[in-house]
Amino acid sequence: MEKTAPDISDRRYPEHIKMEDKGKSGENIAEGKSAESAVKNSERKYRTLVDNALAGIFKTNLAGEILYVNGALSKMFEYDSPEEMKAHNVLAIYKGPGDREALISNLRETGKVDNFEMELYTKTGGLKNILLSATLEDDIISGMIIDITRLKRAEDALRVSEKKYRDLYDNAPDMYHSLDRNGIIIDCNETEARTLGYKKEELIGRPFTDFVTEESKRLFKKNFPRLNRERSQLILEREFIKKDGAVLPVSLNVFNEFDENGEFIGTKTIARDITDRRKMEEELLKVQKLESISLLAGGIAHDFNNLLTAIFGNIAMAKLHANPGDRFFERLDEAENASLRAKDLTQQLLTFSKGGEPVKKTASIAELVKESIGFTLSGSSVKGEIYLDNDLRPVEVDEGQISQVINNLVLNAEQAMPEGGIVRAYCRNVSVDTENMLSLETGNYVRITVEDEGTGIPKEHLRKIFDPYFTTKQKGNGLGLAAAYSIIRKHNGCITVESALGAGATFHVYLPASQEEIGVKEEIKAPRAGKGRVLVMDDEAMVRNLAGDMLSHIGYEVEVAREGAEAIRIYESARDSGRPFDAVILDLTVPGGMGGKTAIRKLLEIDPGIKAIVSSGYSNDPVMADFRSYGFSEIVPKPYRLEELSKALYKVIAGMSQ
Repeated sequence: MEKTAPDISDRRYPEHIKMEDKGKSGENIAEGKSAESAVKNSERKYRTLVDNALAGIFKTNLAGEILYVNGALSKMFEYDSPEEMKAHNVLAIYKGPGDREALISNLRETGKVDNFEMELYTKTGGLKNILLSATLEDDIISGMIIDITRLKRAEDALRVSEKKYRDLYDNAPDMYHSLDRNGIIIDCNETEARTLGYKKEELIGRPFTDFVTEESKRLFKKNFPRLNRERSQLILEREFIKKDGAVLPVSLNVFNEFDENGEFIGTKTIARDITDRRKMEEELLKVQKLESISLLAGGIAHDFNNLLTAIFGNIAMAKLHANPGDRFFERLDEAENASLRAKDLTQQLLTFSKGGEPVKKTASIAELVKESIGFTLSGSSVKGEIYLDNDLRPVEVDEGQISQVINNLVLNAEQAMPEGGIVRAYCRNVSVDTENMLSLETGNYVRITVEDEGTGIPKEHLRKIFDPYFTTKQKGNGLGLAAAYSIIRKHNGCITVESALGAGATFHVYLPASQEEIGVKEEIKAPRAGKGRVLVMDDEAMVRNLAGDMLSHIGYEVEVAREGAEAIRIYESARDSGRPFDAVILDLTVPGGMGGKTAIRKLLEIDPGIKAIVSSGYSNDPVMADFRSYGFSEIVPKPYRLEELSKALYKVIAGMSQ
């Protein structure tokens, strides 16, 4: 068998193999170099990324040596370069050792920390608020720092702003509260809590209806469930109940709140105390009620006083012809006393007359109070006690009207104590400043307080007691306190009341103090005889004729006239004839004719020295309060008795009017 010679090319195979191995080794070297280059590139990219990162990157050991910081961190802490910062020990930038100790403790315990908040010093000594995240490995701390200084300051500013808002909210003059959809109080300010007498925590979480009157509660339960977008703001008036039980009237501005689906979720409310406004409204209502009866009262009083003048005059004339001690004389005395009570009723009506002014003079309130209490409580089981300031100021008042006020107050106090008790009256000097709640002018006043131990006044009646014709008594006309209210208003004062059922009642009367001295009071109990010629002008025949008879009886020569024009003719004729009148008495009001105010002006033109007395049964004109300014020398209000008329004439004719 023939053998084939081997191909010589096969001999090159080992060498081929060798060359191939050499090629692979070169490739490995190249690949190694390439990988090393890639790592270096990667490291450069990583270092560039780290060095230029926005967050601060660092590496330190536990001794505080800084091994690495990036540019962001050195810049963050105001160093010129990372190298400058590395030259410092990290311990120098901690605000306090406690922060460092807490950080190391957490790192040792868990190996890492996330968002650890602390404050660190900058190169220039400023403080940075930072969040630090780090790991601990082989005693090397590596981590990242984020500067939150601006965020922290913004949060602090927000907290300050919120505190200012809360302070403003809590201490605002108005009351604020928020309710949820069920009417539960979820927030309120300190003003509301303080006004109602509670702490905030005592209000929050409780139903709003726990703090309102029954009527306000009824309205709330009726209207609250009906709130919707169409009724997004409401202005209401309701009444709160304070912790002590007092009622507080308030005006509410209610703003309704809804979610994104339009569902009602609650309310925010501004509440304002309207106590002062309510008082002003009540005062205005009282005035309006008084004005509504003023014309009627004045007309009735005027006519009634004319009738009473005739009654007084006829009784006086009849008594002149009767013997004191006779049964007939006693009957006349009883009739006169009954007429005096009718006069008091007429005087009450006169206090309501529109435009009527009190006839004032300087007087002692102490004397009026003593006389009124002594007279009213005479023979009563109720005792009176009077307490006076030693230097009590005088007042300028209409003594009859103020006596009427005190009599009414004392009489009410007596009737409130059917089983007996004590009425205490206090007269004090007080000063009223601009902040008073009494609607009074600033200045000095005398305050009269009448206090009883009686049954008290129910709360629902307190607002009505000064209304005309309001009374809870079986006997009474409801005019007493209404008249008192009107009188005090016309004296530029005020009257208030404090009471509760079963706790008695206290009335306070404020009257302006006077700078004048109190004059000497003159008392004349019997008609004073006189002489001279007197002209009487009155539109009522029975009054002028009776006045003529009475004056003639005590020594005067009298002529009468129906109205002012006639009186002027008679006066002028008498003067021309050489038989002038020594005095004239002029009725102020003459329906359909010339009254006293016009007549006196014309008479003064004829005789500037005329001595005239003005008389009226209706004080609807300033003349009665300031008669001298109109040319009169004296006044005699109707109804008058012979004693009063004779006294006025004597003063005028004898030249004692000043």
